[in-house]
Amino acid sequence: MILQSKSVEKLRLLINEETQYRSGPQLVQFFNELGFSDQYGQGFPSRASYTDDRLARINGTPELDKCIKKLFAPVNFIGRISDLDGFIKDFNQYLAFDKWKLLRNGAEINFVRLEQVEFDESSPALNEDEFLKREFQEVSIESIGLDGTVTEILKLRVNEIEKCLSVDAPLSVIFLAGSTLEGVLLGVALKYPKEFNQSKSSPKDKDGKVRQYPDWALSNFIDVAVRGQNIWDR
Repeated sequence: MILQSKSVEKLRLLINEETQYRSGPQLVQFFNELGFSDQYGQGFPSRASYTDDRLARINGTPELDKCIKKLFAPVNFIGRISDLDGFIKDFNQYLAFDKWKLLRNGAEINFVRLEQVEFDESSPALNEDEFLKREFQEVSIESIGLDGTVTEILKLRVNEIEKCLSVDAPLSVIFLAGSTLEGVLLGVALKYPKEFNQSKSSPKDKDGKVRQYPDWALSNFIDVAVRGQNIWDR
């Protein structure tokens, strides 16, 4: 495998600090396990220069393959395999221009030769903190296509959620989001009564029979439209 300069530069960053920070002695140990016999001491070059030089020497040789497999060995990522998969996905963006792709199959790292340059344009997975901080703009209740009255009530719920978010009231947001979701499900049941009544997951009476939606959902729906009560907290 022969890598272009951009791929080599990315590989150096992955080795030196991105997968883990490697000090000078650790870098010497890393490359000595690939056949070098270096020693760390006075006059040692910068970490970047050292790694660039060693990668240039093994580029296009079997040792480069070993270097990459050693770097991404799953055994070194116990407890953080998702991080490993993220590093592989990131590196593959560079390898694509060399017409190579790195794949993890369980505990094995394999190379796949590409016929042409391939790009992975999917959005990166969000971690828990990133997901919780993500803000969804312009939530369109109308686009769901529910009954007009239900839609208006749901729009009020979304407005309440946005107000609670603005004043840092997370518990209120949780309750409101839950009731809004239940309202969406009610709206779907009202829109598709036949499918709802035939669903095994629908609410059941004491005898185990599915409760027909006019017996409960429609009456609650009327309560909201006429008296403004909260159908989802009843």
